[in-house]
Amino acid sequence: MAKRSIVVNQKQYFLPDHIDTQAYLDYCDVQDELDSAKNYRRKHFEQMAQAICHVYGDQFTVEDVMARKYGLEPSQILTEFAALEYYVMERVNKDVEAITGNFTKEA
Repeated sequence: MAKRSIVVNQKQYFLPDHIDTQAYLDYCDVQDELDSAKNYRRKHFEQMAQAICHVYGDQFTVEDVMARKYGLEPSQILTEFAALEYYVMERVNKDVEAITGNFTKEA
């Protein structure tokens, strides 16, 4: 599985090997609010940017993400936010495969 990264303010940042559980739960809270939104507003983009910062271990700030010249474009914020869930699910699938493999070896 490739190491996930993001470019903010012309600098590449890598997703930490250990994702903080509280940061992921905060991400889930934002996702819950987005699920009930008819349209995304400023607060939603700010919440997504904050969640991205937290999941990346606060290696950059919301101000960096939202910066006019070198921040992320709206499409990038949406894509990166959505990609975090897929990344976590890839890790879950990898762990499940390892567990399944262990059971198969024992049989």
